[in-house]
Amino acid sequence: MLRPGGRLVAVEPDWGTFVIDPGSMETVRSFFCFCSDQFADGATGRKLYRYLWERGLADVEVRSEPLVIHDLETAARVINMEQFLAAAQEKGAIRRDEAAAWHQEMKNADNQGRFTFAGTIFTASGRR
Repeated sequence: MLRPGGRLVAVEPDWGTFVIDPGSMETVRSFFCFCSDQFADGATGRKLYRYLWERGLADVEVRSEPLVIHDLETAARVINMEQFLAAAQEKGAIRRDEAAAWHQEMKNADNQGRFTFAGTIFTASGRR
C-alpha cells in the first residue's frame, strides 16, 4: 500500500526490444519471442505509464534507457540466456542445431570484439 504523498518507482525491461548481433533475424526473433512468452507479460516496460496512471498516481514519469552490452558473458547473465536457450530447444521454439550454431557464432563474435546485445529498460515513477 502506497501512503498519500508516497512515490512508487518501477523498473521493467521490454523483451520485445531485445536484439543480439550476430544471429539470423529469424533465430534472434524466435528466441526473444520465446523468452517474452515465459513471463505473464514480457512487454511490461512499455506499459508502465498506463499502469501507474490507471492506478490513480499523479506526476507519472517514464524514462527509457538503452541497455547495450558488448560482452557475451555479461549479456548471458543479464537475460539468463543459458536457461532460456535450453528451454527454447526443449519446447521446440529453436532447433538444437540452430541453437548450437547461433551460440558458436555469438562466441566467435565475442572473441573478436564484435558481439552486441541491446534492449530497452523502462523506469516509471508516480506519486500517490
